[in-house]
Amino acid sequence: MYLFIYAPHPDTSWIALSTRDGAKFKKRVIKKGPSGRGDILRNIDQLMRAAKKTPKHIEGVVVCTGPGHFTYVRSSVVIANTFGWALGIPVCGLADVDEKEFVAAGLKGILKKKRFVPAVPAYGKEPNITQSRNTETR
Repeated sequence: MYLFIYAPHPDTSWIALSTRDGAKFKKRVIKKGPSGRGDILRNIDQLMRAAKKTPKHIEGVVVCTGPGHFTYVRSSVVIANTFGWALGIPVCGLADVDEKEFVAAGLKGILKKKRFVPAVPAYGKEPNITQSRNTETR
């Protein structure tokens, strides 16, 4: 079973589980929470529970590495790399891949990988990090 994490933007984020041949495919759209961000890990947990699977069933992870929203891309890549490292499974990072082609390209790419090599984010531009508004914490 393969885990797919497609989360370049808050409005187009989803995760999926798929068999090696793509025949069985379960997708879950990640909705924005009260903070305006989707909770990728919570959604992965819920999807895996619904499929009656555990992390040990994951053979590889395919992740969208960008370009996209800085926080979403960074979070997605960190989660994918953590699964890969902890489980000793391959991670396939895909940049500039259309959402409709993501699963097919991901299956093709992950089957070529034999071991864990971390995915690297491709943000598309420099992050826009601002100063904290809370002056008491300085």
